[in-house]
Amino acid sequence: MLTPIRTRESFTIGVFVAMGVTVFSRSLLFTEAEMPLYRLKNLLMFFAYLPVLLVEIIKSNVDVARIVLSPTMPIQPQLVRVPIRIKNEVNRVLLGNSITLTPGTLTVEITDEYILVHALTKAAADAMRDSLMTRWVKKMDEALEP
Repeated sequence: MLTPIRTRESFTIGVFVAMGVTVFSRSLLFTEAEMPLYRLKNLLMFFAYLPVLLVEIIKSNVDVARIVLSPTMPIQPQLVRVPIRIKNEVNRVLLGNSITLTPGTLTVEITDEYILVHALTKAAADAMRDSLMTRWVKKMDEALEP
C-alpha cells in the first residue's frame, strides 16, 4: 500500500474502485464472446473458489516441502493430460493459472480438450486428473450457460 492511511474504510473503498475500473474497462481486453457478462451467481462462485484454491496451495506446499526435505528426494517428474470440458476460454486460463500456482505443478499447454500439466510426482499427476479445482472451475463454466 502506498498510503500511510490503513483503515477498513480505505481498503473497502479501494476494493470497490478496483471492481468498478475492472467492470468498465473489460471491453478493452475481451470481446463479449470471450468474457460474457458475469452475473452475481458467477461472482459468488468465484469468491467461493478462492478458499478452495488456497487450501490446494497449502496442501501442495506441504507436499513439496516434504519432498525437498526428504534425504532421498522422491521426485518422479510426470507430464499428464488433464481432460477438461470447459467451454469458456477465461475459465480454462483460470484453471491453468490455478494449477501453476500450486507448488509442484506447472501448466504447460491449454487446449479446448485438455490441459497438459508437469508434476513433480506421480501422486501429484494422478491427483490432477480429478482435482477439486477442476470440478469448481467446471461448475463456474456451467453457470455461464444461459
